[in-house]
Amino acid sequence: MVLDPAQPLPASAVVGTVPNWKEPWLVGQRLFWLEQRPWEQGRTTLMTQADGQRRELTPGNWNLRTSLHGFGGAPVAFGHRHAVVVNQTRTGPALWLLNLHGLTPLRRHCQPD
Repeated sequence: MVLDPAQPLPASAVVGTVPNWKEPWLVGQRLFWLEQRPWEQGRTTLMTQADGQRRELTPGNWNLRTSLHGFGGAPVAFGHRHAVVVNQTRTGPALWLLNLHGLTPLRRHCQPD
């Protein structure tokens, strides 16, 4: 949905059918951002876009907006070749590694004792 500043704000933009885009990162030629989805009970997911194609990088049951980040900090940190994703799961927080070259699936890197 594209909003026109000269027109009244549509109800759909207020009541939750438009995603909230947060924390954009440009890594090389690839754009990443967090997308909060009101229609999924506010779930936050990691997205990317390259070559005009949008792609969700976190599984549908993950919510990157958790109490783990309640005091600040981001759930994603980017490096040259990889991104580290911190996710709160039922068993506790976990670190996941995402290979940025080829965008291979996330794999669990470590978990608490």
